Amino acid sequence: MSLGGQSTKMNPGILMGLSYLSGIDTADFDAVNENFQNLANQMSQSGNLGSWNWSVDGSDEARQRAEAAAFQSYLDKTTPIYEQQTDDLQTRLINQGLTPGSEAYQRAMTDLQNNQNDATNLAAYNATLAGQNAFSQSLNDQINAGNFGNNAQTGYVNQIWNLLSNSMSDYDKNMAMANLLTSGYNQQQAAKRANAQGINSFISNGLMAAATAAGGMGGGMSAGGTGAGAGAAVV
Repeated sequence: MSLGGQSTKMNPGILMGLSYLSGIDTADFDAVNENFQNLANQMSQSGNLGSWNWSVDGSDEARQRAEAAAFQSYLDKTTPIYEQQTDDLQTRLINQGLTPGSEAYQRAMTDLQNNQNDATNLAAYNATLAGQNAFSQSLNDQINAGNFGNNAQTGYVNQIWNLLSNSMSDYDKNMAMANLLTSGYNQQQAAKRANAQGINSFISNGLMAAATAAGGMGGGMSAGGTGAGAGAAVV
């Protein structure tokens, strides 16, 4: 006899979900994930960080080349000029009647040499700045190159994960199946509880109906007995 209880069979939608999950091939995702795990393990054990750029430095050779080139360029231009200035001054001083070695002659030559030395020192300072600029430029180039390489590697890894974004790992697959099974189990338990409540309600309602019927019959019999007694008295 049916008591109108709910079925305790698993939800068909859950069964379909389990069937679908069972058919998913996670081999590609799991293989890629294993490759990354193996790479991480190798890196942690051997310190092999691949081609990732962690630090860069400017080129001291570039600094030296720029510094030497700037100063040499100055010397190439000014050396003949300074030599000509010295010869012209010596000639002019002698034409003025000053003899080499005299105080006036030596003072004039010293002033010229001091001016030339000051200019040369300034050129050396500027050459040093040129070397520093070359070093800074080479450092910036290395930073840009390092960032480009790192971004390229990051982009490559992200591309791999993006390609796998619609895939599922074996772990995710098993977890999804476990969640479906748990949901199905909970639904079954809820259905069983509902059936139990229906049975209890059916029994309780039956007992109450029986009790009510029994009470009605007892009342009828009592009323009949009273009527008979009254009839007898009248007779």
